[in-house]
Amino acid sequence: MHLWNPQADGKLSIRVEGKLAKNFVEEIAYGAYHVAVLTLKTEIYPWGKGENGQLGHGDTDDRNSPFLVEFLEDKQVKSVACGACFTAVICLHRSVSTVDQSKCSSFQLLFNSKRKCHN
Repeated sequence: MHLWNPQADGKLSIRVEGKLAKNFVEEIAYGAYHVAVLTLKTEIYPWGKGENGQLGHGDTDDRNSPFLVEFLEDKQVKSVACGACFTAVICLHRSVSTVDQSKCSSFQLLFNSKRKCHN
């Protein structure tokens, strides 16, 4: 695996530098053509192909080196996972009232959920 570096030929290792150079890595996830790293500071640094927006920067640009996902800076990210065309993170959140639980705090959208009663 070459961690999506265009200069890597699959035979020689390429050192991942840049913003990750002084961070301790907690977790690494990779999709078909992108990688995301979770640091001990609970920051996410993705890079690779971004054609579906999977790098989390609000665009579809490719990135050759890791860079911080700024909108997650104030979140406590606990885990990261990548699929072929997506990146997902799990964050710890503070308790919210039952009125606010049906609304996504990042996008202010209502979730479409139904409550069921069980006997």
